[in-house]
Amino acid sequence: MFNSKEKFKNRFLIKSEQSYSYLQVKAIKLIYSENGMTFALKDGNRKLLLDQTMNKIESQLDPKGHFRINRKFIVPLESIDKIHPYLNSRLKLKLTFKHDHELDVSRDKVGGFKGWFDM
Repeated sequence: MFNSKEKFKNRFLIKSEQSYSYLQVKAIKLIYSENGMTFALKDGNRKLLLDQTMNKIESQLDPKGHFRINRKFIVPLESIDKIHPYLNSRLKLKLTFKHDHELDVSRDKVGGFKGWFDM
């Protein structure tokens, strides 16, 4: 699937009930882990189950466009609206859409996040 040039996924296979569909990576607004399962949010806050671990998904996404801010969240660059300082040297993210999650960049990821954001 990957050749000598590093390639990243353009879409994920999604199983829903008794059929399969796909989700374009560019349509993903947020990836998160909850109760041992991994989900992707797309337009309209539609939640889709991804049948892979966060680590596996992170390794398949282009790191120029996505950043894992903590154990639970991978955020696409296009979803970030504002970045605010937060407690204990962390950062809090405000996204471009309404959602039910509180997103903070963990203390050990702040340096990498700032470097990634400033590329």
